[in-house]
Amino acid sequence: MPEEFKLFLPMHRKKCVREEDVPKKPLILEKVPSVEVPIEPEEEILEPPFVQKPDFEKAIPERVEEVKEIITKKDEEEEKKEKEAEEVEEEAEEEAEEAEEAKEEAEEIEEAKKEEEIKVEEEKIEVEATVVEEKVEPVAAIREIEEKKEEDISKLEEAEEEDEEDEEIEEEEEKENEEKEDEE
Repeated sequence: MPEEFKLFLPMHRKKCVREEDVPKKPLILEKVPSVEVPIEPEEEILEPPFVQKPDFEKAIPERVEEVKEIITKKDEEEEKKEKEAEEVEEEAEEEAEEAEEAKEEAEEIEEAKKEEEIKVEEEKIEVEATVVEEKVEPVAAIREIEEKKEEDISKLEEAEEEDEEDEEIEEEEEKENEEKEDEE
């Protein structure tokens, strides 16, 4: 065993033997009388001191207008700061809402993609099941799947072309509207 661990072992001690037995003294506790101080209620109730607000007009009649201007300027500055703080808070809330909406849209797009993948997989399973039941060659089943994919792709392309045509029509209408406004 390493020496490091030997340090933690209990030491062997020899018992101490007394030459004579020493009798124990009995403990005697004395009672200490408790001291109670009588509390006398105060009869006088103090009222808060009355502080009168300083009247600037009486104190310094020459500078009353200057003091009022300074006070109004400070009040206006505080109002501006409060409005700016409110605007910053509103902008932050709007940005947070926009971020949440973008996140939701992304999630919806991902869900739509997953659903499409699931449909394609289900179609593959159905085709494979029909192939097994009818004992059709796998090549024919693959051709059917490819044909369905091509049909789906053609439908998507047609939809994209229609969207592009709609955008072109809208751009032309906007240009015409701008030209009309320029002429007026």
